[in-house]
Amino acid sequence: MTLPDLQPMTMMDDRLRQIPIDRDRFELAMETWRRELERARTSGDRRRLRTVLANLGSGYRILGDFERADTCLIEARRLASADGSTVATIAADIRLAELDRCHNRYAEAEQRLRSVIDRIEVSESDQFLDFALQHLGKVLIDSGQFDDAQQTLERSLLLRKAIQDPELIASTLQALDHLSVRQLAAQ
Repeated sequence: MTLPDLQPMTMMDDRLRQIPIDRDRFELAMETWRRELERARTSGDRRRLRTVLANLGSGYRILGDFERADTCLIEARRLASADGSTVATIAADIRLAELDRCHNRYAEAEQRLRSVIDRIEVSESDQFLDFALQHLGKVLIDSGQFDDAQQTLERSLLLRKAIQDPELIASTLQALDHLSVRQLAAQ
């Protein structure tokens, strides 16, 4: 069964938070993911279960259902950690930090992302470093730490330019534009 990709069904609001383009269509896609959760739980495939929980958690965040998002994302993170998957644990922590940001828990989001960045920087791989920096930059914008946000987003942009991914580059440029608007509004 092919599950719907939730990302193309979203857009960014004026605070760089994902929202559904068409809420009814998004809810219908979420129902498919909820049915898949039951199958994943009974299958015994923990990796599949983590993936489904991560997508559901992100979907609930997009819908503004922070309690359900928290439940799903914490379980996905717990499974990743128990399975010893560093990459999945880092991805789960980034998702949890984005949930914290969207729920206006900036200190928690910042702390989680700085921990993720520290773990990535001491590891053999820099996988997800650009994502962690991008999300940290948005947290710093939201909490009014504009100079730190600028440096963080510029570092993310350099990494994204190095991997030559136009969508990721555009996303960071959008965050930098948002930063400029916030800085002007604060003056």
